[in-house]
Amino acid sequence: MKMRNLLVVSALVLALFLGSVAFVNAGTGNGGTSNFTGRLKAAFERGFKLGVKYNLNQDIANYLGMTLDQLKTELHSGKSLVTIATEHGKTESDLVNFIVSKEKAFLDDALKSGKITQDQYNKMISNLEAKVKERVEKVPQVKTPNP
Repeated sequence: MKMRNLLVVSALVLALFLGSVAFVNAGTGNGGTSNFTGRLKAAFERGFKLGVKYNLNQDIANYLGMTLDQLKTELHSGKSLVTIATEHGKTESDLVNFIVSKEKAFLDDALKSGKITQDQYNKMISNLEAKVKERVEKVPQVKTPNP
């Protein structure tokens, strides 16, 4: 009797899980590689942060000779990446070239592993330098605490 109940409960949990996955995929209209492409595009739009496996801000901090916490503090104080880089002896061009090389390497890996198509790769590479330049010049808004 206990074994039968365990099997019934397990089957219900599995059905509920699979149904939830199907519902989420149907609701987003994405699946597989198109979902990756959407996440990749969103990552580019929010500063190229692609999670633990690819932390560009850590790479930038290392490049500038500072810790990630120091970089975050400087950004939260309202400084652009260009201003921070200049304060650490790097030019805007140096910083842009560094970031472009890192991101191009990431995109090369995504292309080789089949996560993006050649067409997607070409589109992302075509305006990569302009996007990076725009990002490093952007001055973040300083958040003020609510009274």
